Amino acid sequence: MRRFILLSFIFTVPCWCQGSTALQLDAKPVVVKVEMPPQSFWTRLIEVAIPTVVVACSTLLGVWLTNRRTSTTNVENRKHDLDRISSERSFGLKRDMLIRVTQLNVQTLDTLAAWDRATRDRTFIEYERESSADENEKKEADAEIAKSWAEYLSRRSELNQAIAASCLAISDDLWKSAQSIERAIKSCESHVATARCDRAIEAVREEIKQFAQDARKELGIVRISIRQQG
Repeated sequence: MRRFILLSFIFTVPCWCQGSTALQLDAKPVVVKVEMPPQSFWTRLIEVAIPTVVVACSTLLGVWLTNRRTSTTNVENRKHDLDRISSERSFGLKRDMLIRVTQLNVQTLDTLAAWDRATRDRTFIEYERESSADENEKKEADAEIAKSWAEYLSRRSELNQAIAASCLAISDDLWKSAQSIERAIKSCESHVATARCDRAIEAVREEIKQFAQDARKELGIVRISIRQQG
């Protein structure tokens, strides 16, 4: 009996499954239609506006970054140009000052030597040629002394002003050297018309040469030519 029930069950289940499958194949598919609510005007506006705003903002950001970089570059270039111009002006001012001071050193010393020669000539006329010298010769000698003395005072004044004006343009060592030369030239005044004056003038000339060499070292490329004026 049990065997009969078991066999009946085994044959019944496959038949039932086949019948269920056939019913499912014959059934029509169920169509699900999903309807979205209509979009409002503002929704469409936002959908169009957002990409436009993003593109515009990106473009403006790129332009701003480019302008900023360009502005920074222009500022750096302008600063570089100003530094270069300032350096060139500073170098030019230093060069002009050193040339001016060196020339005035030489010119002042030359006028001092001319005053010394004129004074010696007047002394020679006064004592050595007292018997043969006439009044015109003495007057000419006195006029030459006055002329050379005036030129010396003028050059010494110019030298003093040039040294004072150069204190901010040249180095302290060169400025002190220029002052030392000025004092040495002035000290030669006490030796005028004596044998010591020639030695004192030659010593000052050596100081001027050393000053010119130091000036060339400070300037680097500028060469200062010293010409004696007799």
